[in-house]
Amino acid sequence: MRTTRKNWTNNAASSTGGGETDDLAAVARVLSDLAADPPRSLAGLVSHAATLLGTREVGLFRVTTTGSIIPAAGAATPEMRAVAERVRMSPRVLAATSADAAAHAGAPGAKGVIAAPIRRAGLGIGAFVAVARINTFDAGQAAMMGLLADLAALVFDRPVADSVEALIDAGKSLTSVHESKQLLERSLEGAERLLGGSGGFVCLTDDKTHALRTALYRNLPRDAVEATLAHPSFAHLANEELPRVETPGSHSPFAALGESADAFVTIPLRTESRPVGLVCVALRDVTIPDPVTLRLAAAFGDHAASAVRTTMVLEQAGHQEAEIRAIVASIPDPLVVAATDGTFVLVNPAAEHLFGVSGDFERGRAVRGRLPAGLDEMLLGEPAGTRDIHLGSPEPEHFAATVSAVRADPSVSGSVELGRVLVLHNKSKEERAERAQKDFVAVIGHELRTPLTLIKGFVRTLLRRGADIAPEAAAEALESIDVQSLKLEHLVEDLLFLAQSEDAPTKLHTEWGDLVRHVKGFVDDQNSKTAAREVVFRSRTTEIPTSFDRAKVDQILNHLLDNAIKYSDGRVIVECVRSDEFAQVSVKDEGIGIYSGDLESVFERFTQVDGTSTRSQGGTGIGLYICRRLAEAHGGRIWAESNLGAGSTFTFTVPLDC
Repeated sequence: MRTTRKNWTNNAASSTGGGETDDLAAVARVLSDLAADPPRSLAGLVSHAATLLGTREVGLFRVTTTGSIIPAAGAATPEMRAVAERVRMSPRVLAATSADAAAHAGAPGAKGVIAAPIRRAGLGIGAFVAVARINTFDAGQAAMMGLLADLAALVFDRPVADSVEALIDAGKSLTSVHESKQLLERSLEGAERLLGGSGGFVCLTDDKTHALRTALYRNLPRDAVEATLAHPSFAHLANEELPRVETPGSHSPFAALGESADAFVTIPLRTESRPVGLVCVALRDVTIPDPVTLRLAAAFGDHAASAVRTTMVLEQAGHQEAEIRAIVASIPDPLVVAATDGTFVLVNPAAEHLFGVSGDFERGRAVRGRLPAGLDEMLLGEPAGTRDIHLGSPEPEHFAATVSAVRADPSVSGSVELGRVLVLHNKSKEERAERAQKDFVAVIGHELRTPLTLIKGFVRTLLRRGADIAPEAAAEALESIDVQSLKLEHLVEDLLFLAQSEDAPTKLHTEWGDLVRHVKGFVDDQNSKTAAREVVFRSRTTEIPTSFDRAKVDQILNHLLDNAIKYSDGRVIVECVRSDEFAQVSVKDEGIGIYSGDLESVFERFTQVDGTSTRSQGGTGIGLYICRRLAEAHGGRIWAESNLGAGSTFTFTVPLDC
């Protein structure tokens, strides 16, 4: 019940008699400022009363739910408690303005006593008591006590009203947040405002281990918060139904936070009897919350728990959706997901490229009419095995199209269908790889048979007719055997290298040396072994000191020179160039050249520079692939430049600091 200024004046007049109305009006004016903005705490009201009454012995007493009277603020001597007990049920102010009257009222030795009951809706909820030790009280001060009692009723009501207002505001603040971290911050802020706290922490229950973990803390030391959570008796607080007030005693779970606060209020976060977590608010220099405020805190905890749980579920669903989209996006096969209403749900990048659509733009739009070759009807109709189709341009690719139903529970055949998935598996790549492997096996057989046949023929000739053959012819035969053996050796090395996984690192045995001198020595050795074609060596620098694997560089040069000699009739030039960070080695021929569209693919496995059906120049189709792997193993790269009919240039690099 909120008492108006007019009621205050009427109450005072009825306490003292009509002749003193003018004095009481003056008292009412003194109190008008307090009426306009009543103190927000009982201690503040007691302080104002002590100033107005001219005594320090002023105290407020509250009636508990059990009917006993206890101090609420200010002084609380046994005499004052006895006076409060006497007047709490009285409808009028007790004014003992003499020593005898004070003794009779229960305060012997005092000069005067005034006490007024604090009432709400006709019920006594407390008492306001003042004792004078030096000077007694006058009638105006007695009337003033009645007005102060009415004001105390306002202050008694205010904490509950403020708590309800804080609860409403805190609840509103939670509904506007959908991000878990911000929601936890709002939850702690709302609990602080509701309980008058400053600082605290929030801990959440792990869904798998059911252990509590710190999610947020403020104005508290982290190590002390972690020590509190680790206390054996802390975990059960999250299973409580209602908030609790805990003081950081030696055996309390909050002992580690004893220097940080006077007390802590724990607010369980629960949904449908399931613990979600706990909000702990630190209280410093404030009144311990009453049962009403704690019940409001419990209501806030229920609301916060529901909001936290909902947000966590939504975030988990969002993370799962993002994971699914990332997985689907990484699938190399075109994939389309449609809902049961026939609209697009998801289109992965491979399908976007194949069908010329945008997944984000198509989401929610009708599938029918948006997919070619009858795939829309296949996706929306009954799933019926696999269908072979050819899509794409300028050269159509061979795909195996499959439609599957997405069900709520895949293990149950009759469960609710959530949508359909269309997957197009590209069979052209497999077919090309299979053809390439077959061609490779045939080529390897040919490449092995040719030198073996020559070696076998020369060996038989030497064995059968060795004594009759001229020395010059015998030497020529032995030289041919040596050349063919070297070819076999290189072929075996290539096959062993090819057998390694492409993801496996290529082992290098690097050593410091002059790359210019090494390349020149290789060219000179090549020229000395065969007079079929002279290879010209050039260098724009006298030396290039760096670290490299001599055998692997020789392997690269061997393949590049073999191709240059094989595919050209003119001269072949090997050149070394030094740049700021790399050494470049180029092999240039004046041969038939390569189509510009094939310049990248020549470094893939089983790819022939000679694309003719006759394969007049032979080769395994793995030489340039091996060159690429070896150049990359050094930390460099390899590329080709060519013009049809004007020759080709192959260049690889070696880092100067490798």
